[in-house]
Amino acid sequence: MDAVPEAWRTRAALQQVVRQWTAADVEARERAVEAGVDPDERETRRALLTFYGFGGTGTATREQAKARRRRHALWLVAHDAGDVETIHLADIPAGPGDDTADAEGRALVEAAWIERAGRPDAPPVALFHAASLLEADDPARAREFLTRGRRIDPDGAAIAPERWTVALGRLAARVLMSGASPAADTVRRELEATTDADLLADTAAALRQFGHDDAALQPLVATLLARALALDPDHPRAHVAQVRAIRAARTARMYADLGTDRNTWIGGLAQLPEATQLEYLPEVAEHWLVSGDGFGRSGNPASAELERLRAGRVARRAVELAARHADDPAAPAAHFRAELVLAAIALRHGDQGGAVAHLLEAPETTTSAELAWASHDFEADLLTALLDRGERAAIVRYLERTARVRPVVRDRWLAAARDIREGWRPAFAAHAR
Repeated sequence: MDAVPEAWRTRAALQQVVRQWTAADVEARERAVEAGVDPDERETRRALLTFYGFGGTGTATREQAKARRRRHALWLVAHDAGDVETIHLADIPAGPGDDTADAEGRALVEAAWIERAGRPDAPPVALFHAASLLEADDPARAREFLTRGRRIDPDGAAIAPERWTVALGRLAARVLMSGASPAADTVRRELEATTDADLLADTAAALRQFGHDDAALQPLVATLLARALALDPDHPRAHVAQVRAIRAARTARMYADLGTDRNTWIGGLAQLPEATQLEYLPEVAEHWLVSGDGFGRSGNPASAELERLRAGRVARRAVELAARHADDPAAPAAHFRAELVLAAIALRHGDQGGAVAHLLEAPETTTSAELAWASHDFEADLLTALLDRGERAAIVRYLERTARVRPVVRDRWLAAARDIREGWRPAFAAHAR
């Protein structure tokens, strides 16, 4: 059995390696671990968990593979927990429709995390993850774990890329949304007194996530974000949450102006000022693109094509208006979103060259607050589809160009570009639908 390569220490590399394993490779590693003769036991167990997570079994039966996965996960919780990757590797699905699901194994692993967090010498990763498991049912204990974890790991290095304030903000949001209570009063007082921009921004983001339809929460969200940005004008997560709030408000205005009957939208858009059209067109285009894909999956190609024709029409109008009103704050994001839609439509029509051309045109714009900090639901799927069709060089150019105008993805996209250049499959492709 070959030694575990250093490259396994990144998730993308590990996934590619285990996909190439034969049944004999799996059994050799299992025997070495069980015999206690593997000098790289930690890395081998991580690799085996990745293999079983993909649904692999080696020469084992499905039930034997589940037992092995459970055993390796419990070992990691007890003996590793050195980084947050342990959380992902030890996670066992329990839902229906998954051949690898193991509800009993998942319960055992979750109990092991909570037990380890309860020890005096609990590592930060155990405290962080146990708090997430207890967040809904035992917020007081979850808060205790998070407070302990942040005390021993104040800069969050041990749980990177996760953050203590994200977890504390999520917990605070749950308490605030549970109604009037002494605990909610305490959280409000702490938020009023804090000068921690991270905590303010992350609490606001969690309130937006959990209660995006609750109008009563929006003034509190706005206040928390304003205070976070006053403390740190460049705070990335505050900007992201603020852009999401702006988009949600715009969507509500769009439906108020255009109604819910999609068949009247193009006519309704034509009656609006061009500045308002520029705001609404990209969202309408994305809506029809997604709708077309839904019809395609359900076996209705005629309706799918109609929706894509509509999406293309309004996306081209968005590009036209963005060029005409280049000084409008909505123009950069409108141009970017519309070009992505046109790229996706071209790909669905089998026009790979056209898809690449539109993709590379998307970041050819100035930046804006919305473009800089917004995310795009189908972007990773589009990039993955083109990557799988051999467009590696084009994807690298897109990632590097986009990183210049979108700080929200800069680090991830530049890392993905490096992965592609080095022959690895980037993380976004591993998680695309």
